[in-house]
Amino acid sequence: MVYKHGEEEEEEEEIEEEEEIEEEEIEEEEEEKEEIEEEEEEEIEEEDEEEKEIEEEEEEIEGRRGRRREEKEKEQEHEEKKKKKKKKKKKKKKKKKKKKRKKKKKKKKKKKKKKKKKKKKKKKKKKKKRKKKRRRTKRRKKRRRKRRKRSCAGEICAKLQMRKGDATRFLRRAAAYLRCSAAPRAGNTPRWPLSGEPQAGGRAPRPPVTPPRCPSGSLLTPDNDNNNKQQQQLLKQLYIHARARA
Repeated sequence: MVYKHGEEEEEEEEIEEEEEIEEEEIEEEEEEKEEIEEEEEEEIEEEDEEEKEIEEEEEEIEGRRGRRREEKEKEQEHEEKKKKKKKKKKKKKKKKKKKKRKKKKKKKKKKKKKKKKKKKKKKKKKKKKRKKKRRRTKRRKKRRRKRRKRSCAGEICAKLQMRKGDATRFLRRAAAYLRCSAAPRAGNTPRWPLSGEPQAGGRAPRPPVTPPRCPSGSLLTPDNDNNNKQQQQLLKQLYIHARARA
């Protein structure tokens, strides 16, 4: 459930970033539109000025008397026009260069943002993985602890003065010897009574493979063996106690 929530947050972040990118693109388009409109207005103004100048020239030609004087003035105007045109061209070039530079900068910024986003995503994924791993190990440890608690090896350790590993082994073998379905754990019940006699309608018990050894070193044998009767009784008691504790 936690992961789901995290994924939803990631999706929301991605959507927000996409919206930002779209807004930037829209702004770029608007800027381009404005620039185009400005250029068109400038061209219209230029045309108007040219028409005005032509009209003025015609009026001057009509009103003037001296031919030489008119030619001189014409040449001067022509030179001024040339200068103006040159200036305008330079300005246009500069504007174009600026626009190009701006576009390049924006592209670079976008690329950087994308890279950063990718890195962030990778980091998040790694963190998630680590968290998952940590949780898994925690669960495993918890299960192990529970398992250790469940096997009542500690009881046997105390009663028979054994090491815990030996006690666990002893208990497992004792459970097998007493015809238990498994080692003492919650929910497991013996297939027949502990005495070894079959229940009504039940199968007769199979003979044990190897009876477990007691701390003294002697093998535990069935109930009818008088020598080990006390040990057998202790084993039964331990088993019943372990099952009650499980």
